[in-house]
Amino acid sequence: MMGEAGFAQALRHRLVRDTAREVIREPGRSLTGGDLLRRADAIAAWLVRQPGCADIPTLGLALHRNSWMIAAALACWRLGKTALFLDPRLSPADAKGWLRRAGPLVILASQARLRDVDAAVLLLPDPDDLPLAGFTPCHPLANQIAEFITSSGVSGEPKLIPLDQRRLLDMALEAARDGRRGPWGQALSPLSVAFGGSRHIWWRNLLAGKRIHAMELLFSIPELDRALRRPEVEECSLPPHLIRALLDHAARDPGPVPRYPHLLKLQSIGGPAPVADKLAAQARLCPGYLMTYSSTETGVISHISGADLQRKPASCGRISLPSGGGLDIVDPDGTVLPPGRTGRIRVTRPPLGDGVSRQAFPGDHGWLDGEGFLFVAGRGEGIICRYGVNFSADVLEAKLMSSGLLRAVAVLPLRDAAREDGLAIAVLPLDLAAKGIGPALRRHLVSHEQPEHLIRLAPADLTAGGKIPRAALVERLRLAPQDLTFI
Repeated sequence: MMGEAGFAQALRHRLVRDTAREVIREPGRSLTGGDLLRRADAIAAWLVRQPGCADIPTLGLALHRNSWMIAAALACWRLGKTALFLDPRLSPADAKGWLRRAGPLVILASQARLRDVDAAVLLLPDPDDLPLAGFTPCHPLANQIAEFITSSGVSGEPKLIPLDQRRLLDMALEAARDGRRGPWGQALSPLSVAFGGSRHIWWRNLLAGKRIHAMELLFSIPELDRALRRPEVEECSLPPHLIRALLDHAARDPGPVPRYPHLLKLQSIGGPAPVADKLAAQARLCPGYLMTYSSTETGVISHISGADLQRKPASCGRISLPSGGGLDIVDPDGTVLPPGRTGRIRVTRPPLGDGVSRQAFPGDHGWLDGEGFLFVAGRGEGIICRYGVNFSADVLEAKLMSSGLLRAVAVLPLRDAAREDGLAIAVLPLDLAAKGIGPALRRHLVSHEQPEHLIRLAPADLTAGGKIPRAALVERLRLAPQDLTFI
């Protein structure tokens, strides 16, 4: 397979081999490799007939079914184009932002509300209703851009990191072969493939011939629990707030302990998880619980599970970068600090095809202990000064999470020309129907921690990767506070 021109060609060859075999199972539908290829070719033929699409190099994909997104990416590659995966819930303002940021671009969407945003938005019919028609396929070269990894945009505008066909193939093969993410198998996929961590599980499994079990993107915690208990599901990757919600559900709906003993792996992705949640997930949900620490630019940096988690539950685990990579803790001048000293986390990525190593900063501060375990102290910009008191946003978030009332929280400093000490706190309650959550949370806060705005979020407000969109919330608070729910 390594002799292939790149990922698109390798995946197509695999799906041809799996023409009659189920590769995706979704609610009410089973897709074989042949079904997926036919769907991709039908989308490609439809795109060819759309005015103005032929000369656009990149297609943004914002579709409400993961299998549609995957088929649309295959269609992009059949037409020699690049795929840009976007959150299917994107608003008209989001769409305009992407057209400005990543143009020239056509966005392929399934939301009627985007119809009037711009001529560069196309509404895709149900791919199964599209006829197969002739078109001239392309065969992407190894150095052609296949897709972009996009950062979450939690703290600013999303970054776009291009992946060519060769690099995407190497990443999929590496994910299948190395042990940094633990054992794997048939995967339950509840998150949108707009989130890179979810998408690359699809690429790995499709290329390796392992079935994907796709959920509807709008699901309840009981539905997720039932899906995880299916014996054919072997792994699942979830952000920390969903694992916390599963723990709460298990406490209210008693069952076997551990609840998912058949899973090879229950992986926590998207940021460090609270210590109590890590230990409880390993004991009560799945002995194969594994937490990974990663970033958009570096991929997996460290992981922790098993006996290491029992010994050092506050740690993000041992460094697990590919051969040729490394991690240092550095001071503001870039000087490497010894074990036990806190500084900025710096990752050296192994060389790509050009033989050049590159450095990246995940954005966190932390330290290494004497055994090489990584501890994350928090974001570098997390110190707040209010009423003459300095305190840490990360410590305040941990304090609120310890209340037992929340799935997720974000402390949002508000700074403008008028004042430097404004504060908002956004929360996603553990019990989405809970009343009186505002007064209950404020009782945990001393005077300088009391926010001007306490914002109640719903699961739909999170990013595709399950994070609170901090920068976007600050902007909404400034421009459209009427659209927020205050408590």
